[in-house]
Amino acid sequence: MKNLIKKRLLRILNIAIPRVLTSDILLASYPKSGNTWLSFLIANAIIKHRNIDKSVNWFNIGDVIQGIDRNLGLTNFGFQGELDLPRILKTHQRNEGRFERGILLVRDPRDVLTSHFYYTKTYGLHDMPFSDFIRSKEYGITNWVSHTNSWIRNSPGFNIYTVRYEDLKLDTLNELRKITNLFGIQVSDQVLLKTIELSSKENMRMLESTTRSNTIQNRQEYTFVRKGEINQGKDLDESDNDYILKLSGDVMTKLGYLVK
Repeated sequence: MKNLIKKRLLRILNIAIPRVLTSDILLASYPKSGNTWLSFLIANAIIKHRNIDKSVNWFNIGDVIQGIDRNLGLTNFGFQGELDLPRILKTHQRNEGRFERGILLVRDPRDVLTSHFYYTKTYGLHDMPFSDFIRSKEYGITNWVSHTNSWIRNSPGFNIYTVRYEDLKLDTLNELRKITNLFGIQVSDQVLLKTIELSSKENMRMLESTTRSNTIQNRQEYTFVRKGEINQGKDLDESDNDYILKLSGDVMTKLGYLVK
């Protein structure tokens, strides 16, 4: 009986924890940092580079960028089992030291918390005013600091490339070129420009309205793809802005943000 239980537990663990490959690249970020947009950019770049007659949408993006938070349908190798392309795994989890290399997408925490506030409130996860939200243990700035620190601290044997959302937004072509180079593929600027067009906020919103589930579509008051603005901190209440900067200033400085 004990052996049977042990076998069942091992089977569950094997399903819940995907086997990490040395070639894997982890795409990590805190929620609402722009990870979905970056995933669309990467997926479109790979598909167009390989001349695959396929359009990336909300249903099939998991064929290219696989989410490890849900562990659904993880394949053993890269896109469509191609051995020359690393497996790209997306997560919002903290760094657990299981991977050898990754891409960390970061964003000004004031913009992150603003976007996350509207997202979580719309889906009924809380009913707090913004001032309480940024001070909460579950959603607030201390959670962002803890998550980000877990990735930017030096981890033995872990090679991470950090991308700031603001840089990606202001110079998408150059940043995307650097990212695709990490996958060992040389994507032409022509393909990258087409990729940027296909991954525009306007096109992603259109795809969201046509290729996401009915449950999500019925929430007319919220779209997952928001404006993606930067420098929203300037519109925050002074006390809220000061509170966020007080707790996150050191981390923001390490990431190259001007704290003011």
